[in-house]
Amino acid sequence: MKQTINLRDFPILKEFLKKKLKETEINQADIAEKMGISRPYVNSFMNGKTPIGRSRLEELCKILSIGEQELNEVFRGFQFKEEELKEFNPQLKEFDKK
Repeated sequence: MKQTINLRDFPILKEFLKKKLKETEINQADIAEKMGISRPYVNSFMNGKTPIGRSRLEELCKILSIGEQELNEVFRGFQFKEEELKEFNPQLKEFDKK
């Protein structure tokens, strides 16, 4: 099972997270402090230079008040097969392929 994701490969998710940072007025230093990691590491995964683990992504979503439903909506924007999405997040609910 895939345990990491690189935002470089998911530009819609990358832009969505950046938008949420702006909306919530939370900066990378705030995220680093709340997650107990360095600000350069946050910058690195936010810019797609370093992969982010699934648990870290879930933690980031909590900090940015992104619910499971909202995150699923973002993933629906990708043109992936359902199996590929479930490989990264087996908890994803079935979705319409419209």
